[in-house]
Amino acid sequence: MNARYSVLPERLRLRIPSGVREPIHIPALDGFRGLAIILVLLAHLRDLTGSYANDPMLYRLFFYGNIGVDMFFVLSGFLITRALLVTRNKEHYLRNFYTRRALRIMPIYYAFLFFCLVLIPILWGPAVADHLCGRPFDRMWLWIYGTNIVLAIKNAQVMQALNPLWSLAVEEQFYLVWPFLILMVRDSKLLARICVYLAVAAPIFRVIVILSGSTLGSYTLTPCRIDGLALGALIAVLEQQANYKRTEMRLPPLMVVSSVVLLGVIAHFNFQGSLFYSGVGVTAALLLVATIKFSQLKRFFESGCLRFFGRYSYGIYLYHLFVFYLVKEHAQALLHLTHIRALDLFIFDVVCTTAAVCVAFLSYHLFEKQFLKLKDVLTAKPATDHTDDSGDEEKPESKRRKRIHIKTTTVDIKPLIGPLTQEQIANGTPVVGHDGQNVVSRQVSVFPVMSLSAPAGR
Repeated sequence: MNARYSVLPERLRLRIPSGVREPIHIPALDGFRGLAIILVLLAHLRDLTGSYANDPMLYRLFFYGNIGVDMFFVLSGFLITRALLVTRNKEHYLRNFYTRRALRIMPIYYAFLFFCLVLIPILWGPAVADHLCGRPFDRMWLWIYGTNIVLAIKNAQVMQALNPLWSLAVEEQFYLVWPFLILMVRDSKLLARICVYLAVAAPIFRVIVILSGSTLGSYTLTPCRIDGLALGALIAVLEQQANYKRTEMRLPPLMVVSSVVLLGVIAHFNFQGSLFYSGVGVTAALLLVATIKFSQLKRFFESGCLRFFGRYSYGIYLYHLFVFYLVKEHAQALLHLTHIRALDLFIFDVVCTTAAVCVAFLSYHLFEKQFLKLKDVLTAKPATDHTDDSGDEEKPESKRRKRIHIKTTTVDIKPLIGPLTQEQIANGTPVVGHDGQNVVSRQVSVFPVMSLSAPAGR
């Protein structure tokens, strides 16, 4: 708007905030998720074959594949908090959130459990079920998202092919509390401080659990892994603050490099210790910020391959270790196919990964999508919610309605015009400057000026 146009003198000026930043879909985050699942696959493939058991350097190298789990935690904390901040003032806030989460996560989760815990004992016998899925008492925890708890109690990976479900349990337990906290804490600065306190408290919880005798519990219990989720949430809170835009563009490259160096130092002196996981969480959080704002890194994560893995990451994560076990049991010959160790491992890894991706692909298109279609049917999705916290891609451009951003502008031309009476304002009298020239060619209105435009790139 031209600066010479006026709305009202200062005493009657109507101030309307420009609004909360609305989340938009960021394609690079699909690639971020894709890299996370690839790292997890690499780590579990190495565990399955034991190819680096006698090589400490390789062990450390492939152990870093577990960073993928922390990347998932940070991304989940970011996306969930981002969506909750926008929708918390909407009608049926909690009902809509939990309905959408349930439709995304639970159908495939419980279908997989039914297959593993009910059908396998019937079809293949209890011995095979115990070998693949753990003992019956331990398996009961899976039904209530308590995998992380039973692993901590046993201090051993007793769930066999279902051990990776511990991280899903952590996220579900986080979802039980976080939406209520977002609803109650309206001050963004206080919410940011809470996120920082939780991130700082996590390593303290880990030390306490380790001293209590459960080393594995320090890795799987929710209070011990809350730092990744809290750091992701912190990024979402900062994104909503008005001064965030002035700082975020300059920081990512330096932050990421510094974080990687810090992680290397921590890994050397405190490998798999309490500080190590804190360093991993910080690194994942800074990598997320850089992914969003650093253009070169954003282009990398927007690659088709990474986004493909990201789209099917939930199914891949859920099924992969079970599929790996089946491939190893029934295709053991792959590990001795050429008698060249490195080549045999590569072939085995490719076969295992391809099988897991195929199962996840079929599961998504034949089963999961039927429930995802119910999201907008069973919930009233707010008009400002441009982001799907499930990680699903948005509708194509041709199938989306253009949303309108309303921007308000207040311009003071008090120096240009004389004082206005209430009667002149009410009657919409044309404004004339002291020199007798029309300053505004249209009538004065008490309403703010609005600029209507479709969001760029949507």
